[in-house]
Amino acid sequence: MLSGNIPKSLCNSKSLQLLDLSNNMLSGSIPNCWRNNQPFHYIDLSSNNLSGLFPSKMAQLSSLFGLHLNNNSLYGGLHVALKNFTFLRILDLGENKISGNLTSILGSKIGNYSLKVLRLRKNLISSYIPLELCSLSHLQILDLAENNLIGRIPPCFGKFPIMVNATQLIYESNNVHWYSATLREVVKGRYLEYKSKPLRFVTIIDLSSNNLIGSIPEELISLKDLHNLNLSWNHLSGQIPEKIGRMENLESLDFSKNGLSGTIPSSMSSLTKLSRLNLSYNNLSGPIPIGYQLQTLEDPTMYVGNPQLCGAPLMKKCLTDALPPTTTDFKDNDESALKKMWFYIIVMLGFAIGFWGVVGALIFVKSWRYAYFQWVDDVQHWILVIITLKVARFKKMFNGNPR
Repeated sequence: MLSGNIPKSLCNSKSLQLLDLSNNMLSGSIPNCWRNNQPFHYIDLSSNNLSGLFPSKMAQLSSLFGLHLNNNSLYGGLHVALKNFTFLRILDLGENKISGNLTSILGSKIGNYSLKVLRLRKNLISSYIPLELCSLSHLQILDLAENNLIGRIPPCFGKFPIMVNATQLIYESNNVHWYSATLREVVKGRYLEYKSKPLRFVTIIDLSSNNLIGSIPEELISLKDLHNLNLSWNHLSGQIPEKIGRMENLESLDFSKNGLSGTIPSSMSSLTKLSRLNLSYNNLSGPIPIGYQLQTLEDPTMYVGNPQLCGAPLMKKCLTDALPPTTTDFKDNDESALKKMWFYIIVMLGFAIGFWGVVGALIFVKSWRYAYFQWVDDVQHWILVIITLKVARFKKMFNGNPR
């Protein structure tokens, strides 16, 4: 419940490394008195009532690892010049009133290749998505949702190394200190708060609620270790990538509220880790793929708004389910009957060979025949002996002799 302004005396600190004033009632602007010789590693001023422009001198904190200014009322263009933050891993400026374009915010030459989290969610940013973003080779969370972004999704988004192969992510997570980082992300339709330990293993691309156009780049299917992909509430068109099933670690996929057309790729049934799917309100058509994981998704709204879709779990049946058998169907039935006929022929042939292999030997080989009937006699003899002993025992019991 701390209120008032942030004191400028913090700028005079020569030893402070972690500054966390989040979730208070601080107001006013952020002091613009920072110096490059200060050893700040982590600054969290999120969830306050701070306003004004981004303090330009904060970019001089070259040792800064994490910067959280989200959920305030910062406005205007920032000109952060990301290239000045040499070691920055987390930049969270979400839930503000930041305007301008991404190039002016991040700098024309990003230069920072250590950034792992870029979160600019829910601002007033209006621009194309710059190709320079693709040079962030360590990026694992990219959240640009709820802005006014225009244009197409860059195909190079399919080349983020950590989202392609998480082996590097595991190595880095064991060698990078995340301090007490906390991040709020919309995953599976609701806000989830990630703490430092689970955060290090999360991969997210969220471009929802913008004005993006064009098709979904085929290159995105290379992101085999992407966990959450949200492209909803845009103006995307074309078809869902046919080989989307290669994104084998997807847990949440949202393409709703777009203009996608065509059929749902059958490869989607290969997404065995998918726990939330939303394809509602598009122009999709044809049968819904059948797959074990898809059948476990119980949300009845994930296909609504696609009147040409058919098949389970929708009530609308596909036309092919009600059509009479075609010539191809008869051909398949004939092939099935032929396979059954050959099966019975082989079984009967095997029985005949086995039967005459035994009976024929008894008929034509005298020694075998004698041995067989001798064995039968021995068995009969032992059976009679056992029965006789049992009968004698019962008689003794009925005569009062328990023995």
